[in-house]
Amino acid sequence: MRIKPIESKVNVVLIGNFNPNIFSPHWFMSNGVIEEEDNVDSVSPALGIVGFELSWLSVFVQQNRFVAELEQPPEVRLSDFVQKTFGELLKYTPIWACGINKTAHVGTSLAPPGVWGDWTDGTNEGEMVSLSRRQTITDGRPGGYIQTRVGPSDRSDSAVFIEVNDHYEMKKNVDGCLEIMALLSENFDHSIKKSEQIINQVMGIVR
Repeated sequence: MRIKPIESKVNVVLIGNFNPNIFSPHWFMSNGVIEEEDNVDSVSPALGIVGFELSWLSVFVQQNRFVAELEQPPEVRLSDFVQKTFGELLKYTPIWACGINKTAHVGTSLAPPGVWGDWTDGTNEGEMVSLSRRQTITDGRPGGYIQTRVGPSDRSDSAVFIEVNDHYEMKKNVDGCLEIMALLSENFDHSIKKSEQIINQVMGIVR
């Protein structure tokens, strides 16, 4: 990337039918999906989300949504985690959509006030709002798109947030999740490289 991000993360979002109560750290550890860690922060079910955070991974689950986010590279650990969970242990879980997402907070400005001329007179510079662009994909996947969103960062007033969502979708009446897991396995590495390329191109126009 042209500018080293302040922060960069990758996550996988699955849409389907889930039983949030089974996704405890103990369940993942006892099934050999993750190794035991001393510091595990759990998320209260009372918030409507069941999940936990490790030093390298965060997991959040609702009845129709499963999110696993990698806190640090290598990215392949995230793919392995999701594949072991659903491709091996919970392969009968109905899942019909998958998003491979990469985000970055970049310490530079995409819309500095000065480029707007007299509209910003120094007393009210305004603020940046988000911009999204979606590309429909015809690469053989049943359905989906790539969407890039750029907006203000909550990490720094002088930074921008960039998110690339590589979305794969199947018919909703699926039987299990092996098909979507196959799509994830086949496309994960390429998706990450594509997202990095898009982020790099966006950063090429920032100031």
